[in-house]
Amino acid sequence: PGRFNRFEELPFSVLMDYAHNAHSFEGLCQYLDTCSVAGRKIVMFSAVGDRTDEDNREAASRLAGHFDHYVCRNYMGVRGGHEENHLPNLLKSSLRDAGVPEASISVVPDAAEAIQHSLALAAAGDLLVLLVGSNEFSPTWEMLKNHEPSPPHS
Repeated sequence: PGRFNRFEELPFSVLMDYAHNAHSFEGLCQYLDTCSVAGRKIVMFSAVGDRTDEDNREAASRLAGHFDHYVCRNYMGVRGGHEENHLPNLLKSSLRDAGVPEASISVVPDAAEAIQHSLALAAAGDLLVLLVGSNEFSPTWEMLKNHEPSPPHS
């Protein structure tokens, strides 16, 4: 659990992984760049609160340019003693500095709300990449199983 887990029971594909640093983000993007996706690639991610801001900026910059939309958030049970918005806003700033347009970035600090927001963004044919903490795998899997997708817009 937590490494390249696929969920294919929704109109869009979901990939859950525990990638949480620059090296793992880079490896994930190398793989995803080889994948054919009919729709958009959306990623929900965070950073580890007990790492330096510089390390977390570097990690976020590795994701830039590989996705159509980014959801920046906190992990459940944030470490590091930061204010609630610190890490998500740091990640957003790092993405913008790496050339990602503001309109392609959402900031949803609360972990569970960010998962729901990400699910609501995804549409048929999209690939939703949920980068979850080790303590988030089971609750996120439950959210996926219980998610009722919105009907397509006509």
